[in-house]
Amino acid sequence: ISLKDQAVSDLSKISSLVDRSSSIIDHIRTFSRKRGFSFQPADLNTCILNAVELVINQMRNSHIDVEFILDETIPGIYGDNLSLEQLFINLILNSRDAINARKQNSEKPAGKIKIMTGANENNAWLIIEDNGCGIPEDIIPKIWTPFFTTKRKDKGTGIGLSLSHRIIKEHNAEVSVESSGNGTVFTITFPLEQPPLYSGTES
Repeated sequence: ISLKDQAVSDLSKISSLVDRSSSIIDHIRTFSRKRGFSFQPADLNTCILNAVELVINQMRNSHIDVEFILDETIPGIYGDNLSLEQLFINLILNSRDAINARKQNSEKPAGKIKIMTGANENNAWLIIEDNGCGIPEDIIPKIWTPFFTTKRKDKGTGIGLSLSHRIIKEHNAEVSVESSGNGTVFTITFPLEQPPLYSGTES
């Protein structure tokens, strides 16, 4: 492939990423207006891969490896694609921050985020596991509270996980959190049936 063709390909990819980033930002801005979600068949693996693509440079800059163990046979779920991407971005960036916080206080191995998907006959799930600083047990119930954050004021607003929790609930999904000094595991379980208010259009 020529340098010109490679440049055109790179520019096209950058343009696509910028367009999707802009779409996600616009989408999130409308949440305060109580806009409905647009539920449609969604591929969990595609959503997580798209989300990682948008933040992969941040992972590299923080020297964090991202490992995928994705089940390619999982059925589709019903969801709002942009909201799901935003949810996954929020959780991945939260893991990044936990890993960076751990690096400041220890000589543990390099940062790593493991992302897994799977399904049974009733549910599909996504697991995001990191080897960050962990979350104290008494703090875990508070992490979904708006404006609650354990980060420095210049590092976090306490909005990301609150927004994530809303997206999870809108999808009739469940989330569990397991954490220790060795890292944190977020598990999100999505029902495979259509959500009760599914109409294929925005409300």
